[in-house]
Amino acid sequence: MKKEWIVIIILFSCLPVCRVNAQTIAVKTNVLPWMTGTLNLCGEMRCGEWYSLEMNLNYNPWTWGDNKKVKHVLIRPSFKRWFRGVYDGGFVGMQMYYSRFNIGAMPFFNVLKKYRYQGSMVGGGFSCGYQWPVSASWSIETSLAAGYARLNFKQYGPARGDLLQDKRKENYWGVTHIGVSFVYFIQ
Repeated sequence: MKKEWIVIIILFSCLPVCRVNAQTIAVKTNVLPWMTGTLNLCGEMRCGEWYSLEMNLNYNPWTWGDNKKVKHVLIRPSFKRWFRGVYDGGFVGMQMYYSRFNIGAMPFFNVLKKYRYQGSMVGGGFSCGYQWPVSASWSIETSLAAGYARLNFKQYGPARGDLLQDKRKENYWGVTHIGVSFVYFIQ
């Protein structure tokens, strides 16, 4: 547990520090993780005219029949640079992430049908996206991120109580986030 707290502290300390003025806060949820039952909430804070800080939390505690699960906790802080002003139009950003997961016996991908994976992930990357205002209080945002993730996990059979089959560390380069979010502004 001590290792996880050290990683979280490092993630937060790496966020750019800026003076908050004309503070506007946005609360949002990404609709795509809801398809797996993942609860997710994101808070974003204006940090000047062109920048914002965001903190995203995802949580999935569910186990379905036949030990099917996509259990995880994900923390993803990010820093965004907006082109037309905060919460308006396009942006680019940097993000970091840390996750603990227990995933397996799911029919999405062949490898998830045969095995269950339990472990952690840490990484970072770059994002881009666009936000469309719907009203003074609501907006819709799309986003895409790519980067690096270091996975440290154990592989088990899909059934409950299956024995440990393998322990691995993997490096992943590629898409790390896809989002379609509903945004609400607290002004």
